[in-house]
Amino acid sequence: MKTLVILVLLFSLYVYTLCEKRCPSTICDDIKVKCQAVECSEGFVEIIVPELCRCCPYCYKLINGGGNCSNPWETVCANGYKCNIKGVCESSCTLRHH
Repeated sequence: MKTLVILVLLFSLYVYTLCEKRCPSTICDDIKVKCQAVECSEGFVEIIVPELCRCCPYCYKLINGGGNCSNPWETVCANGYKCNIKGVCESSCTLRHH
């Protein structure tokens, strides 16, 4: 039983580390990457997000105001919106710094 608990804790730490991985916004400036072409479906947008260590275009689900943006690896808020601390797309004008 102890072994199982330890394995679950180690796996949770691993997943947390993966989810929190961030890169400097300039990471793609000095490297050459051969990217494959992407074609996004309706409701998705093609962008490059070096802060997530992605130097190639990727299709992100486009989320409108009030939508869930808590997964930065898969979603992005529509123009004029930003993902707030609660993981909800909110008008850029209403964001408050805490």
